[in-house]
Amino acid sequence: MSPAAATGANSLDEILSAWREEAATSTHSRERIKGTAFERLCIAYLTHDPTQKTQYEPPVRFGAWARGRGLPEMDVGIDLVAKIRGGGDGVRSSASSGLKADHFGKQQ
Repeated sequence: MSPAAATGANSLDEILSAWREEAATSTHSRERIKGTAFERLCIAYLTHDPTQKTQYEPPVRFGAWARGRGLPEMDVGIDLVAKIRGGGDGVRSSASSGLKADHFGKQQ
């Protein structure tokens, strides 16, 4: 399922499940596909959620953020960076992980 098709008609669990299935049948790196899809979901959430969008500027991937500041783009475990609105130069970083639903134990 493409992120564009991930509308409000689907629950988050359904979207994540569909992305996991798509990654499982891909010829590309499965974990990379899941990670990229989950990063896109996080970007969409932080950009469009009524509460989050008042707190942060739209987030960018770490590589683009680092490149824009002349810093190395190597993987340091940070996936996304968002500038805090009204926070001067303050930023928040995030490590996105599309873990299985039961990774932290069964939810009830």
